[in-house]
Amino acid sequence: MAYKEEFKISLVREYERGGVVAEIARKNGVSEGSVYRWIREYKMIQAGNATFTPKEFASLKKRSERQAHMIEIIRLSGFISAMPLKKRLPVMESIYKSHPDYSVHEICEAMEVARGTFYNHIFRRADTQLKDERELKIKQAVNQIFMDSSQRYGADRIMKVLGTTGIYVTKKHVLEIMDELGLESVRVGAKRISINKREQLTNRHKRDFSADAPNKAWVSDITHFSFQNQHFYICAIVDLYSRKILACRVAKHESKQLVSSTLREALKARRPEPGLVFHSDRGSQYIANSFKKLLAQNGIYQSLSEKGTPVDNAVCEAFFSTMTKEELYRRDYHSESDFKRSVFEYVNYYNGTRAHSYLNYRCPNDFEDLF
Repeated sequence: MAYKEEFKISLVREYERGGVVAEIARKNGVSEGSVYRWIREYKMIQAGNATFTPKEFASLKKRSERQAHMIEIIRLSGFISAMPLKKRLPVMESIYKSHPDYSVHEICEAMEVARGTFYNHIFRRADTQLKDERELKIKQAVNQIFMDSSQRYGADRIMKVLGTTGIYVTKKHVLEIMDELGLESVRVGAKRISINKREQLTNRHKRDFSADAPNKAWVSDITHFSFQNQHFYICAIVDLYSRKILACRVAKHESKQLVSSTLREALKARRPEPGLVFHSDRGSQYIANSFKKLLAQNGIYQSLSEKGTPVDNAVCEAFFSTMTKEELYRRDYHSESDFKRSVFEYVNYYNGTRAHSYLNYRCPNDFEDLF
């Protein structure tokens, strides 16, 4: 005789409530063997704080075994162990911060990294962040003191004023910061400014946003972007012939090092002939002596926008506006590496895929190939 599943389950539940098999069988007119068989099939299984039917438990077990096999396949592939530790650690840090439900033990085991190594990385990053924050505070104070003195104070006086505010640094440190920020006392640079004033004011660009060949005219600018209370600066260099992004760097500080490293990247990639015109705004990073020296060493003529006229650098402004709308505002970033990856991937897309109206809807790479 075939019994309905509901009937079988009701007898098993009666047994789970303390019923005796013999009594349950006699009362319901079934054999004790049938009751025992149904108990094996339908008795609830307790696992921790959860309860499962045998069918659910079997499905869960099968799924667990499948995931274990997938993990073992990934381990056997050697992909994780082949990834350099310096690349694994930032990925682990991002997961650790964005997924608090994953323990350090689980993350380290999955990425095959010792917990001590990961903790050292976290603590070292935290220590570096504190140092960066202190350095930023010192730079802001140096700049403020310099500007409050109407650009009169040199490193020695700035160092002493800093001391009165509880910030104790060496004169050498102040000199390094002033050099990085492009700050020069009028007392020191008065003669040099007088001699070079005409050259510094030169705008060779004159809002001519065209070029008849690559590496004839480059433009550059810096923009900033913030997420999760973190501020980042993006420097880009664009070739006016093809609108190609020749170099793009991201940093936490708007320093002359940022623009210098971006220029060096572009020079390494393009190796332009002497005579190239490099245009930018009058930011302190672009008029710093070290940056002007780098331009001169490579036979590059500098061009600067007029004060308060961002339209003089419209091409770079347009690129940053496009990237912000098409990429940066559309993403939720969880780490510095995540943000940098997004910027560089967009630059590759912009150069190699995105149709540009100025180029008759070709991408910059294709347009240069035609040349």
